[in-house]
Amino acid sequence: KTTDHVMMEIMLQYAYPRLDIAVSKGMNHLLKAPFCIHPKTGRVCVPFKADKADKFNPEDVPNVLELVNQIDEFTKEKSDLKDVKAYKKTSMREPVTIFEEFLSNLATTWKGKLIEKSDEKMEF
Repeated sequence: KTTDHVMMEIMLQYAYPRLDIAVSKGMNHLLKAPFCIHPKTGRVCVPFKADKADKFNPEDVPNVLELVNQIDEFTKEKSDLKDVKAYKKTSMREPVTIFEEFLSNLATTWKGKLIEKSDEKMEF
């Protein structure tokens, strides 16, 4: 049993991601949340699908100025479409859709677990 514990400790030491204290507690390191803006590059932190991680290029992520230009261009080209949400006028459409799908799946999973718990307790 002790050997198993030691092996797990060794695996954790080598495999577990290292935490950078400055990144973990510093307010200027906000790339933990989707759609926050990097303070130096102006790039948007976007979600992407895990199965497409090998195709993700951080250099292709839009910055704030690019998004403003995309909105302006959309407005000039399609001035008749007034009720379109701003993100749908930009390259943020796909990342927002991915995030909405993630939240929807999360809600469904959570709801399912709550139903299971109530079924176990026979509470309706």
